[in-house]
Amino acid sequence: MTEQKMRRPQYVFQVVGTEPVMPHMVRVLFGGSGFDEFAREVSERGSTDTYVKIMFAKPELGLIPPYDLDELRGRLAPEDMPAQRTYTIRKVDHAARVIAIDFVTHGDTGIAGPWAERARIGDEIVVSSPGGGYAPSPDVDEHFLLGDESALPAIAAAIESLPRAARGRAYIEVESADDEIAIDAPEGVEVFWLHRDGAAYG
Repeated sequence: MTEQKMRRPQYVFQVVGTEPVMPHMVRVLFGGSGFDEFAREVSERGSTDTYVKIMFAKPELGLIPPYDLDELRGRLAPEDMPAQRTYTIRKVDHAARVIAIDFVTHGDTGIAGPWAERARIGDEIVVSSPGGGYAPSPDVDEHFLLGDESALPAIAAAIESLPRAARGRAYIEVESADDEIAIDAPEGVEVFWLHRDGAAYG
């Protein structure tokens, strides 16, 4: 991906709530003055895999968002630049004016997961303008979706966007039965949960 493509406009949102989704996933709800413009971009894109790049800055540096990445590269060491992680938008709730993003968590491992577990109302987050390009085609006879927890937000969004007469199957790998979630699937779309139960599939 070219540098120019990475330079999407940035939105600064605030955490307005969090809620557990499963033992290893937490949903963070965001809102703010940029909601209307962001929601319009999501709607115009029309994809079910809509994603953003979230920028995590080191708190001790006191960086003020939105971030001028070119200016920061000129004065910060590479390891002090805001870390960027890509996450799928689970849902845009127009009535509540919030954006939901689901984070897979593994304790203190990684950057985004630990941040999501510790997120508090009022915390600020910087996200890029939304990207994405996939939505289930209404012209196919049967849909087939496959993924693990990291793909679950996109899979769930795709399933829930299908017409009620749609047919298909989805196979979703999670740690255990405790990690299964409710998905509003059409009657003809079967969702199969595959449990690792501590095993590593390669």
